[in-house]
Amino acid sequence: MSIIHVTDCFLPRLGGIEVQVAGLAQAQASSGEEVHVVTATRLASPGDGYSVHRIAVRVPWDLPVHPGRGRTSTG
Repeated sequence: MSIIHVTDCFLPRLGGIEVQVAGLAQAQASSGEEVHVVTATRLASPGDGYSVHRIAVRVPWDLPVHPGRGRTSTG
């Protein structure tokens, strides 16, 4: 089975979602699953047994943003 996790932030940024997704991906990969993480974190690197795919551009302060996302309004 292939598993894909999609997250805006990922390691080396450090926070709750980054640590949880990395832990899930590593556990799933160690049980034999094919695991991929898709992230907007530019400096993310492959993990232990899983692949990391970066979809990001260089921005100030290395905040993960999608380059095609425009301004939106709500209401």
